[in-house]
Amino acid sequence: MDKHYVFFNEKGVNWNEVYATYAPKFQKVESDEQALVLYQEIVFKLNDGHVWVGKGDEVATVQFENPSIKFWRTYLNYEFENLALLEHFHLAQLSNDIMYLRMLFMPEPTREINLIKNLVGEYSFSNGIIFDLRDCTGGQIMGYDVSSLFFTGEQTVLYEQYRNGANHNSFTIPYPIKVKGTGIVDCSIPIIVLTNRSTYSMGNSVASILKDLTNSTLLGERSGGGAGARGPVLLGNGWYFHYTVNKTLNLAMELTEDGINPDVEVELPVDYWDTTHQETGIDPQLDKALEMLLIK
Repeated sequence: MDKHYVFFNEKGVNWNEVYATYAPKFQKVESDEQALVLYQEIVFKLNDGHVWVGKGDEVATVQFENPSIKFWRTYLNYEFENLALLEHFHLAQLSNDIMYLRMLFMPEPTREINLIKNLVGEYSFSNGIIFDLRDCTGGQIMGYDVSSLFFTGEQTVLYEQYRNGANHNSFTIPYPIKVKGTGIVDCSIPIIVLTNRSTYSMGNSVASILKDLTNSTLLGERSGGGAGARGPVLLGNGWYFHYTVNKTLNLAMELTEDGINPDVEVELPVDYWDTTHQETGIDPQLDKALEMLLIK
């Protein structure tokens, strides 16, 4: 952590003090359970969802109180047609020539993005696209490639920085991350990007890319952040330790670690999705997106 972690300043953490406090406590640890309690205290100080340590279901990590949307209730209530349920993507036709595209957590490399590029042509979207990134909690960096639908030519979509010295403020210059556009969706097509607090990591970065490079409006709630990649380390006792290994910056060289504010806020109580939505299928954020596209 001392040599490679990137967010000490942003998290307001003095790592030397953390080490001085906890190193003596670990000398007295006699069980995995005791170690996990101490790790949980340290992880809580960092407040970084990419940092965790442990094995199986026994891990020290930060727990965020985020909504979990029952998407099947939305699909039934709004009569989604030609619904394609892929492992990491959902596509559907909505009325009035509007296409719905949802991106899910992508834990491993997938060829589905190439499939999506072919499937999009089967839908009508002259009045717009609703790109749903709610509950997209992250995944592989190749998820950025989905943005290629919306522009042409090779474009810089984000920048990355890495630690390059012992000083906690020592970083490389920002390296550009590039994606080759396909222009499958004309740049004139309006896009509504739905976000919530569970739009995290790769999902957060895709929202940033779309905001910077496309004819899009972010709608919903502030995204969850997580502007960096996670690196794994195998510890001597067989546990895994994960930590954030780089900073991800938008095209304005701004860090999105703490999330991105929506252009149009439609905030809902966390329990809305377990109560009213579960019973009725009503999705106020989707309703607002449809309203905006139909009155454009």
